[in-house]
Amino acid sequence: MSSTLYPTLNVGAALPIPVEMEPHDCDYRSLLEQTPAITYLADHDEDYTLRYMSPQIETLLGYPRSRYLESPDFWMERVHPEDRERVA
Repeated sequence: MSSTLYPTLNVGAALPIPVEMEPHDCDYRSLLEQTPAITYLADHDEDYTLRYMSPQIETLLGYPRSRYLESPDFWMERVHPEDRERVA
């Protein structure tokens, strides 16, 4: 039996992610925000509306996360025009 733990996120939780969280939620948020990866939460709607984007996106990609959260097309505008159809 493996002792590896795999973190999960309950996507059925109330959105957006609340600023005030339970202590165990803060531990999970801390894990997400200290991992050298971009973590995001999006609605499964027509536009895949972003609800959460980890702050390390700015360090890794050079743009503030507010740009991604405020503009639904911001990330697609960063994709090369010849690749857009394939990744959309």
